[in-house]
Amino acid sequence: MIDNLRAYHGEILGTLFAATVVAAAWLEVFWPRRTADAPRAPRWIANLSLGAGNVILFALVVPLGAFAAALIAEQHDWGVLRLTAMPDWLAILLGVLAIDLFAYMSHRLMHGVPVLWSLHHVHHSDIDIDFTTTVRHHPFEALAAAVMIFGAVLALGISPESVVIHQIAATVLDFVEHSNLQIPQRLDAAVRLVFVTPDMHVVHHSSLRQETDSNYGTVLSLWDRLFGTYVTAPAAGVTGMTIGLDDRRAAADQRIDQVLLSPFIRRPSPN
Repeated sequence: MIDNLRAYHGEILGTLFAATVVAAAWLEVFWPRRTADAPRAPRWIANLSLGAGNVILFALVVPLGAFAAALIAEQHDWGVLRLTAMPDWLAILLGVLAIDLFAYMSHRLMHGVPVLWSLHHVHHSDIDIDFTTTVRHHPFEALAAAVMIFGAVLALGISPESVVIHQIAATVLDFVEHSNLQIPQRLDAAVRLVFVTPDMHVVHHSSLRQETDSNYGTVLSLWDRLFGTYVTAPAAGVTGMTIGLDDRRAAADQRIDQVLLSPFIRRPSPN
């Protein structure tokens, strides 16, 4: 099975991506968590256009991808994790944990460094949240993230298997945690002991600064708990909270042209 992950990672991720999109969209129809605050059409046009554009972008910059970096690190025996001999299963596990920790730390950087926030704010400028919010990322942010993960995988010597396993988990959970999906409270409480859930991640999309700067985790909830950035629930409750950024609430801010230009028109700051 591990060999198949390496040989068919592109096919696995592509199939999983498509299946997760369909599942998330379908589940939101029957078990919505929140009533929509904004018309879907402008948001979906912007969000899905950004998603399609970033897929094309990544197809053109495959050499910068995490999997390619892992293959290079393996070929040259580079990276911290390769300094000590260890069983393959342990190297894979540590690699997955290392990638997820790096994703957490880089997400915090996106909020803390003004030039990075000017790109990342596009994701937070969505005035509602559903499965399409998952792919609402400015192309320059996607490119910056690709470069950062490329360097991290090389420096740490993370295996290709670890990269694919984390990409599988992140693909599924990213769509799930952004979806407008009702999950029973007891199930949510149990799952979020390990993984990020929709009710946990929605706090991160709050219009309140102290809530926006929380719950950065991608796959595991561990890092937010460990580094003190975990917030259990929004102050106004999941159904009463305001999503998005206060200075990006005009209808024009949701148009794809304005979304693409917004980092360069004026530099936003977290609320």
